[in-house]
Amino acid sequence: MSDEKPKKGAPSGSLLVTLAVILIVLIGLAALVFFLLTGAALGFRGDEVATNETLTGETTPPLIGSINSRPVISKPASSSEELEEYTTKRMSTTPSTSTTTTGEKEEFEIKSVDLDPEAEVDEKNATDSSVTPVTVPPKITYTAQNQAAIDQCNALESANTCPPILFNPDTRPIDQIQTSFKPLHYNLSLLVRNVIAGELSGALRLQLEALEPTKDILLHVGAGYRSHNEMLTTAISCTSGKSVCLKNLYHDARKGLIVISLTEEIPAGESLRLEINDFYVQNARAFFTQRQGYAKDPEMMGTKMDVKNQMTFFPSIPGYKAPFSLCISHSPSLNVKSNSLIDKQSTGEEMDPRVRHFAKTCFRQTLGISAHQIAFVVSTNAQSKIFNTTTIDGAYIPDIEILFSQNERLIGRIDTNWIVQETAKTIATLTQWTGVEYPLEKLSIASAPIMPNSVASAGGLGMMIVPAAVIEHEKNQRYHSHFLRNIISQWIGGIVGLKDQNEICLQESLVEYLESKLHEDHKITLVVNRTRAESLSDIEKAKVLEYMRPARIQRGDHCGARGKTLFYSLDETFGPSTVISMIKEIFSKYSFSVAGIQEYADALEARTRSKTAGQLLRRWFNSTTPPTVLLKVDSNKISVQQNGDAWSLPIEIAGSNGIQLIDITGNDTIPFQSTDYVIADPKRRSVAFVGYDLESYLRLVRCWDDSRCPSSKDDLKGLFKDFGYLLLTKQIEVSNAADAPRWRQFFHFLHSRALVQGHAKCCVAYALNDKHTVESVDCYHFVGDVCSKIDLLSKMRS
Repeated sequence: MSDEKPKKGAPSGSLLVTLAVILIVLIGLAALVFFLLTGAALGFRGDEVATNETLTGETTPPLIGSINSRPVISKPASSSEELEEYTTKRMSTTPSTSTTTTGEKEEFEIKSVDLDPEAEVDEKNATDSSVTPVTVPPKITYTAQNQAAIDQCNALESANTCPPILFNPDTRPIDQIQTSFKPLHYNLSLLVRNVIAGELSGALRLQLEALEPTKDILLHVGAGYRSHNEMLTTAISCTSGKSVCLKNLYHDARKGLIVISLTEEIPAGESLRLEINDFYVQNARAFFTQRQGYAKDPEMMGTKMDVKNQMTFFPSIPGYKAPFSLCISHSPSLNVKSNSLIDKQSTGEEMDPRVRHFAKTCFRQTLGISAHQIAFVVSTNAQSKIFNTTTIDGAYIPDIEILFSQNERLIGRIDTNWIVQETAKTIATLTQWTGVEYPLEKLSIASAPIMPNSVASAGGLGMMIVPAAVIEHEKNQRYHSHFLRNIISQWIGGIVGLKDQNEICLQESLVEYLESKLHEDHKITLVVNRTRAESLSDIEKAKVLEYMRPARIQRGDHCGARGKTLFYSLDETFGPSTVISMIKEIFSKYSFSVAGIQEYADALEARTRSKTAGQLLRRWFNSTTPPTVLLKVDSNKISVQQNGDAWSLPIEIAGSNGIQLIDITGNDTIPFQSTDYVIADPKRRSVAFVGYDLESYLRLVRCWDDSRCPSSKDDLKGLFKDFGYLLLTKQIEVSNAADAPRWRQFFHFLHSRALVQGHAKCCVAYALNDKHTVESVDCYHFVGDVCSKIDLLSKMRS
């Protein structure tokens, strides 16, 4: 056979083998480098995990009030671990290095510091620790006044001997059915079926007390409440222990109401236990959920109910506070947190056979809270930090726990020291202002994938649920404001609740007022630099809002800001501690209960000894228009005129004898003598719009450049702004057409110095035939629609 020569350009067999060997070696080297790098990363991660299971090694300066700056960081328990019962300890900053190893599990020993100030302190520990031991007040225990009756009613055996319930809609208009029961105790059991879908089922045992003889029970539920088992809905009298039969049960899903009609009338003062079993909830607006996603955030589900949206995911009665007993059955891989500490956990054989593959977490009975304030968060792989109990200026600061909705990588970038500092300082200040210290052992702050609201706080007493962005962005002023308002809501809304949801503007106003005072008096954070002068200037700013939106005061976004100006006005009129003393009076009477406008007005009257102050507060939060006062000044008297319903309000009047505080109760004639200028509200402390007659306005013009004027130019500017509002609302009347030239003189003064703004400026320009301003884009249509129809302006132009 003849030898065949290889084709030109084709590789030989030995060359192919060589290339294959080189390729295998390169792949092996790459794999080796990859595993080495991965091992290093895992080793670092393991060190980090070990650190997280004990005290952190951060070298941050100690927080104010000797708060431990090194928090205990808890890793989520695995499905096979039982969660530790929470205990409050004062931790040493030098944990013991000795560990006991059993298999692969390490047990870390943490030493606690004696809390007794007279006890001897180990010198070695004192040298090593940068934290000074503090005296923590003993835990305060609050018990419901009728706790014995609640326990007795809960112990009654349910033996339903009633006929089947009718499911026909009630023939009466459901809006006309009023609830005549108040809740005494909620016993709520939930089963989390699907975290991501926000799906759960549950059972409710609700104890009620009849306020008057009635046969009807009216319950509120929110969107997402799908159904309940009518056959398992029963009632029993707590007095006789006998079953009370249900005549009819109707759920109006559109209005979020459940009406239950009883076959017999319940006398006033008698208690009833209502059981609603096997209800089902999915995609309720009261929940938030979070998927793991690409960033591997922890899966979460929790409540986001607030005072603005009191529609709960379970049947309830709003407007009352009552203690809650909450139990949640869930997958063993989930952690659960709520308003109170964990009381008991059950798994496996301890569970009902039907749900034996679930775990059950029961929490201690809460204090009296509103139904929308019961909160919980279930999560997988969510981390938390706990800062231990301490005191600041003698005020008790509870354990502060931060539950993160962020992934582990992002948590490492978050500085939580500012959260603890601001929380502690705010708690200490509110303790002083209200006279009531924080009543719980722990405050949980859970971050959640929700949007920041203007004022409303999600969660309730013992648990704040805040947007994740608030935790992440410490230098954002808006988020700081939202965070502080959530803490304030632990008192305003948490300890003292809102009596009527229609009075929500009162609560929002109090929260905004207290937040402003925190910044003014205590400089809670460097991010917000607010002074009292800026807060007082808000009185003028709030009046500007009335120009074009007088009908939206109660429900608009500026509701809280408008109400805050009333509280600043009261402080300026009756003394700088007037509102704080009113709040302290409320907390002394209504802690763990509810209070409304009437109760706050009564407290204000008691503190100021002025019925007019209380009447002003009542009217302010029940009115959609601001007060206006028109004054005519004569030689020895002042005539007061109020258009429409008269207000009762205090107002300062300056004259040659100084400033006097005078109560105005309607269309009055006030004896008043002065040899100098007479100016009402000279320091701009009133929330009323103040107007004058023509002669008085011309005196204000002369007062502008007079050193004897009792008002500064800034205060006079405010009076001229009031004139702009009164002009637009047609409250400036002209009885004599011959006065038109003198009115033009006054208008020239306002126009030349730009003392009126907005639409009032358009009308002033229209009266003076300033075509350039009148024909501008901002004024053209308004002049035709409004200014041309004002009687005073028509007479000035004729």
